[in-house]
Amino acid sequence: MRICRTVLLLVLSFQLISCATILHGSTDQIEILSTAPDTEIYINDVYRGIAGPEQPLEVTIPKRGRVTFVGKKASCREGETVVRRSVDPATFLGILIDGGLFSILLVDIVGTNAFVRAEQSSYLLELECKT
Repeated sequence: MRICRTVLLLVLSFQLISCATILHGSTDQIEILSTAPDTEIYINDVYRGIAGPEQPLEVTIPKRGRVTFVGKKASCREGETVVRRSVDPATFLGILIDGGLFSILLVDIVGTNAFVRAEQSSYLLELECKT
């Protein structure tokens, strides 16, 4: 009986593993640049730091939900960019594990949203400043 429980626990643990989650995690590392120096960067209305043309700001964003970058600077019009996402090919490795039933549907899509990733790893916010 104890052996059956141990085997069942191992099988269930294996089923809850997802290739996209293991390989790429549930977050993305993004670099943000701005056309204007010393631009304040807000992600989903939360201040995250300063960026410029040669001063990138590196941030970690979740794969779940909509992510919007906004650049603000005095005497400049705000620049805004929305993160576009695409399907992570590593997700399809779950088909080899369990036919994709648990690893793709439950873990990657419902649990961690790791089936998508940011299309770009670097974003440029264009601000129009008065000279």
